[in-house]
Amino acid sequence: MYIGSAIFLIAVGAVLRWAVSWHVSGFNIQLAGLIIFLVGILGLVITLSLWVTRRSRGSRRDDGGPPGDYRRDDSAPRDYRRDDTAPRP
Repeated sequence: MYIGSAIFLIAVGAVLRWAVSWHVSGFNIQLAGLIIFLVGILGLVITLSLWVTRRSRGSRRDDGGPPGDYRRDDSAPRDYRRDDTAPRP
């Protein structure tokens, strides 16, 4: 569930809970709205927590080296020699 769908569920649940005054026999619309509202809030909390943990984990580097295919000791990329000439086939 993404942020947009969670907000949609919150909105639909709030409308069913506090704005609809129909009474249907055998079905409580206000209770269904409350359940949908709570599911939307739960989905929003889970989505935001996953978003924060993924974002914080992806922005840090343990070795402090450059990204990509560079080696840990900051030497040249693996596909090229130190003099930047292409390897022979």
